[in-house]
Order: sequence, then C-alpha cells, then structure tokens
Amino acid sequence: MNFIVACHVLQYYDNELAWWFNCGVQIFICISGFLYGQRRIDNGYSFIKRRFIKILSGYYVCLLIDVVLLYIFSDQVVDIKDIILMVFCKGTIAGLGHLWFVGTILFCYLLTPILAGDCGSAHMDYIIRDHDNTEFQNRKNFKIEFFSFCVCLCIVVQIHLPQFNPIWILCYICGYSIGKLKLKDEKWLYKASLLFV
Repeated sequence: MNFIVACHVLQYYDNELAWWFNCGVQIFICISGFLYGQRRIDNGYSFIKRRFIKILSGYYVCLLIDVVLLYIFSDQVVDIKDIILMVFCKGTIAGLGHLWFVGTILFCYLLTPILAGDCGSAHMDYIIRDHDNTEFQNRKNFKIEFFSFCVCLCIVVQIHLPQFNPIWILCYICGYSIGKLKLKDEKWLYKASLLFV
C-alpha cells in the first residue's frame, strides 16, 4: 500500500523516483496468489462464483452510482460504449479509473482452480486415480503443460486485451506456486527464491 501511495504522490510531482515505487500492484497480486496458494479449494466452480459475486457486486454498484452522478452533475458525456466495456471490466470511465485492475484479478481467480488441480478435466481425474509410479510424472507433465499454456495465454491476452498485463498474471501464478510449497521442505527457500526471481 505504501509503495502504491508513494508512486502516485511522486507521479503527481513528476518525479522520476515514482518508477522505483511502481511495483505495488505486482506485490499485491503476488501476495494474493501466495495466500490463495495456502488454501484448499474443494470446488473450483464455487470458488469462482463466490469471488466474482463478491468483487463484481461492489464494482457494478460503483459503476451505477458513477454513471448517475456523471449524468446529473457533469457536463461530460458518458459514452454507452465505455459503459458496456466497463461492465466487462475492459475499460474505465471518469471517476472509476482506479478500478482498472478488476479484470486482471478476476482473470487470476479464474486460473486458481486450475492451479489447484480442480479443473475438472479427465486428465486430472486420471492423475488422481492413478496410484503407480507414473502419477508423479503425470503431475509434473501437467504442471509443465499448464505453465506453458499460461504463458501462451498471457501473450494472446496481451495482444487482444491490453489492460491484462501478462506480468501481473505471472506474478499471481508465481505467488500461488510459492504458497503451495511446503515450509518443512529442506529446499523451500531455494524453490521460493527461484520462483520469485
């Protein structure tokens, strides 16, 4: 929070040091991933539904109030296209520019059940049922495939939806992965440092 406040204050005064503090969002998203990495997710659909309702209900109330206030008190014309884009977390309008990150965090929450292994796929069901020596290799292959998929998805998303920054999404994935590491593991610090870097 202090990094974000310092960054905005320094930007206001057009001070180049603002860029030194311009990592608050990345830290927030990484911490969010870390905390969800320590939680058990039994039902991916229920997890996503609860997060979306919790975030979007307040988001849409703010949007409605802002549009009404702009219509009543402002000379600025609010374009219906901008409102529709904001409904889908793809843009901002006057007074709500600070909510630009909502689409990114929702996208991260969509990835969480997949990261947790509750993606409902036949491949994951096979891994869970498989108890021989190939179980570990299948899990490892799935994680490598999934990480590759995330990198490709982030690139595609960046091209088509510029407000979704792949770096922020990868910060969430790395934070989540660090949260999943076992503290009793003798190589925990090494693994966490590697993921963080």
